[in-house]
Amino acid sequence: MKNIGFTMVKNEEDIIEQFIRHNLNYLDQIYVFDHGSSDNTAEILNRLVSEGLPVARIFDHGGTFSLGYAQAEIMSALLKFAMQQNGAAVYFPMDADEFIHARGSVEEFKATVAAIPDNTCINISGLDIAFVADSGPEVFANAPKSFSLMRGWQSRRGNGGNYKAAIKIADPHLFDQLAVGQGNHFFLLKGSGIAKDQVAGEAIRYIHVPVRSPQQAFRKFVCGWLSSVQKFGKDTPYANHWKAAFDKICAGSGTEDAQLAYMLNNVYIGELGANQDFEAVDATSIFKYELKYESLRTNGLGVTLRSIENDFHAMFLKLRQ
Repeated sequence: MKNIGFTMVKNEEDIIEQFIRHNLNYLDQIYVFDHGSSDNTAEILNRLVSEGLPVARIFDHGGTFSLGYAQAEIMSALLKFAMQQNGAAVYFPMDADEFIHARGSVEEFKATVAAIPDNTCINISGLDIAFVADSGPEVFANAPKSFSLMRGWQSRRGNGGNYKAAIKIADPHLFDQLAVGQGNHFFLLKGSGIAKDQVAGEAIRYIHVPVRSPQQAFRKFVCGWLSSVQKFGKDTPYANHWKAAFDKICAGSGTEDAQLAYMLNNVYIGELGANQDFEAVDATSIFKYELKYESLRTNGLGVTLRSIENDFHAMFLKLRQ
C-alpha cells in the first residue's frame, strides 16, 4: 500500500523544494495544488518534475479557488483525485511547512505505517522549530536547514498533542464520502468528524517550520488574514493568530524585518525564554537533501504585494461578471 502526500501551496518558493525533497524520502508520491502563486513556486515544481520526481502538479489556472481561504475545499478535492488514481493507500494531507520526521529510519517509518489497521484515522503530533530573539540573518538561510533549535515533544495549543491527521483507507465504498477538515487537523465521513483511533507517537511526527523569513512572515499575516476575512468575515474565530499580528502591523508596530519574523515565531510557538525546554539538534542530520534551485528564490515584499494585487484583481473580475 502506497504512502501518498498532498498539499496546497501559494507563493512558497522559499520552502517548496525542501518540502518535496525531504518528504519524498517517506512518501511514494506528492500531489501539489498551486493556489495561484505569483512567485517562482510553479517553476521550481516544474524543475523538480523534470528530474523525474513523483510529483503531480495541479495548477489553478482558471482561478476557481484564487480568492479566499479555500483550504478545506481544495484539500478535499485533492484527496478525491488522489484516491481515484491510487485507490487503497495511506493519505497524508500536509502544509508546505511540514516535514515528516520519524524517530527511527525511513524503513521503520514505512513498517509502522504498514502495520496500522485499514480504514483508520491517524493522529500525527508536531515538533516546532523556532529561533531566539537575537538571531541574525543567517538563521533564515536555506530554511529549514539553518534552524538549530527544535521544540521538544509536547502538546500543541493545549489539545493533548492533537495536531494533524492522516488516513489509511482501503474500502472503496468510502472514497466518495471522505473530506479533509480545515487546517488538515481531521477527516470527515459524510460530513461528520472521524475519531483518530491510531496515535502514531514518535514513529510519525511533523516538524513544523512556520518561521522562515521576515518576508514570509509578512505574507502569512497579511495575505493569510485577508483571505480568511474574504471567506469567513472579519469577526471569524478562524486564524485569529494571524489577526493579532495583522492588527499590530496596521498599528505601525512590528514592521521591521527582525520584529516581523520574531512575531511570527511567537504566534506559533510562544515567547522563548531560558526556562523553556528546547532540544538542540543537528538539522543537517534530518534535512539531508541538497538544494538546486536557490537562485529562483527571491527576496523582498514584492512577492507579497503582487500576490495581494492579483487576488483583488481576481475579485474585481468576478464582480464584473
